[in-house]
Amino acid sequence: MKWHVLTSTYFDFDGIAAQASRDLHPRHLVPEVAEALNAEIHQPDAGAHGVADRLGALVYGRPEHWALARKVRSGLAPGHGVYAGGDDVGFVLLLLCVIGRRRSVRFAVACTNPRRFRTRLIGWFLVLVGMRWVMAVPSRRMADAARGDFGRLLPSIVAMGTQIDTDFFRPPEERPRNRRPLIVSCGAEQRDYALLARATADLDVEVKVCFASPNLSDNTRFTLPSPVPDNMEIRGFDFAELRNLYQRADVVAVPLLDNEYAAGLTTVFEATVCQAPVVVARSYGVVEDMVQADLVGWYDSGDGDGLRTAIEKVLADPESGRQRAVRAGRFLRSNYSSTAYLQRLLDSIFDATGA
Repeated sequence: MKWHVLTSTYFDFDGIAAQASRDLHPRHLVPEVAEALNAEIHQPDAGAHGVADRLGALVYGRPEHWALARKVRSGLAPGHGVYAGGDDVGFVLLLLCVIGRRRSVRFAVACTNPRRFRTRLIGWFLVLVGMRWVMAVPSRRMADAARGDFGRLLPSIVAMGTQIDTDFFRPPEERPRNRRPLIVSCGAEQRDYALLARATADLDVEVKVCFASPNLSDNTRFTLPSPVPDNMEIRGFDFAELRNLYQRADVVAVPLLDNEYAAGLTTVFEATVCQAPVVVARSYGVVEDMVQADLVGWYDSGDGDGLRTAIEKVLADPESGRQRAVRAGRFLRSNYSSTAYLQRLLDSIFDATGA
């Protein structure tokens, strides 16, 4: 069986692998998936699209996703399999397969927000015209919600969690002592950094924010403080710098706007496997499971006083925070390493597609 792997965004996998070999960058999962499936990797080119692709993007995805999907569809044959790393490109290819009558192709599509209206609308259309695919979502709660939406018409909905390169993100050999408590945060999607600034502006702490996301776009929702407080720095950090921040952090705060998908999950996992105490807004997704298991501290989204209190609670009892961080780190290393995630993903694909 021939497989194809699609990405939603272009990645320099050779460059990433070279940096990973020098311990400067975490490994990327996609080449490992492609190797395990003996698959070709297809990536979008942001500049390679035409008028028809721009019109298609009014329905779903981006123009480069339609251009990529058209190219991939031409090479599909009955019995081929497709793994799409995002529903933006995966659903587009599914739609083109409906039009092109290539319904015998087997699909597995990673979906970060199955509750989004347009995702549900396109998903229902695909189900009604007889397309079947594996939907991989980040959490059990999202899987239950998707099953409620699609019922028995889409039986292959699996909760995958996320994955972390636990060789790259790791606890420090010796945790340094900071002159002032260090509060670290990372990410861009659904982040409420204005709230974090208000919560920490008059605390005797240093705040470092790595403002970055591989999916950053004009539609990314976030807040930033204006002006930035004197004790806060917001900029991009490379991965080695970010790991160092996690390893030095007294608290990693993940301030989230209210959202219905697993925003902040990567930051929580990266910090946790570095055994940094984490404080996160209660939100939809795997983070809720970690809150209930007392693996992270929490506050209600939008509650600045609650965020401040949660941070102060960790700073007032650092030993308790470290003990919880160690438990959380061990849990994630056992269940969400890249190796464990890849095996779950492959098992789900093979079980659902019969490959």
